[in-house]
Amino acid sequence: MLAFMSVLLLSAVFSPIISASPKISRIEVQEIHDVAVINVDRGTFVWSTWLGPSMRVRDFTYTSWQKPFDINVTVENEGDFVETFNVTAYNNTSPIGTQTVTDLAPGENVTLNFIWDHRSVAASPRVPAPVFVIAANASVVPSETDTIDNTYVDGTVQVRHPGDSNGDGRVDENDFPPQYMGDYDQNPRWDFDGNGVVGLPDIVILAKNWGWGAGDIVVTNVTLSATEVYPTWTKPLHINITVKNEGDFTETFTVKAYYSSVTVGTQNVINLTVGASTTLTFTFAIPLLPGYPDNAPAAWPYPNYIIKAEAMLLDIHPDDNILINGSVVVKWPGDIDGDGHINIQDLVPFAKAWNGHIVDNPSRYNPQADFDMNGEIDLRDLVKLAKNWYKGPLDP
Repeated sequence: MLAFMSVLLLSAVFSPIISASPKISRIEVQEIHDVAVINVDRGTFVWSTWLGPSMRVRDFTYTSWQKPFDINVTVENEGDFVETFNVTAYNNTSPIGTQTVTDLAPGENVTLNFIWDHRSVAASPRVPAPVFVIAANASVVPSETDTIDNTYVDGTVQVRHPGDSNGDGRVDENDFPPQYMGDYDQNPRWDFDGNGVVGLPDIVILAKNWGWGAGDIVVTNVTLSATEVYPTWTKPLHINITVKNEGDFTETFTVKAYYSSVTVGTQNVINLTVGASTTLTFTFAIPLLPGYPDNAPAAWPYPNYIIKAEAMLLDIHPDDNILINGSVVVKWPGDIDGDGHINIQDLVPFAKAWNGHIVDNPSRYNPQADFDMNGEIDLRDLVKLAKNWYKGPLDP
């Protein structure tokens, strides 16, 4: 009787717990449709260096390379059904081509080869070589929901003009290889014919395209309003600089004028057409004469300031962008002949220039006797000559 009562008591205690236990439900596995582009391969450059093999992803090409650009696209069936779909490769948004993948089994992948004829791309001078984003897309199959991995962006390829090894839109001194031949450096940057070897044919291509996209501005002349001056002159000096566009493009650039290392000024030339010239005038105050007017110590020899002009432009012939032509000597007032003395040797040419006028009497006018540069030789100049008589830097 006791055992029977114990069974009834245990049943009463555990019966609610057993009845509350959840039922085990049937697990259903949902089958899906899913295709994906898992890789886009542009190829790899491999070349030898003195340190050993080197490589990089193929991120540029030249229009002179005869071999078309290979793009390999790998797609995979990540779903549970056999799939048929299209794969398209792109440069930027332009289709390179489309291929159909037929009956790709679940878990399988396949690689498709696309040919991009990059030679049809025209690289324009003066602008960076065009850059194309390489990508591929697999079309969406029926009932596919995961479409993010249907597109794969691989990277970029720059299409360069032959010889433009840095892709800046110019073929100039910045494109010349530091070591252009030999097995120790076969960098594809200088493999302009695309044969896998850097050698003489590549230098020929570089020479043939030399100057493409580069400007050619020439400083043709530099003239001065005076080459011997006095610190007593009140009017500024003038430098006339003539520049010419001998290149193939309309140019906008900056011109600088200097005396010795001092910048006189800067001016802009806007849209100078091919074959055209223009002349710019710069003005500057008379440079200093050390020791003047106290003659302590006097400057000798007189300072000689070199005049230079420079056209600021990335140029195929940079040497002719600069012209040094002439100099300015600053003399002691009264030293007409510039020998360091102010004496009878200066009084004679002064007398010959007396009453000379730059307009009214130009035949007698001598600017070296015009100590104040007012355009005439008169009493004011005679006073300056007398004041400095025997006070030149070499006078006792």
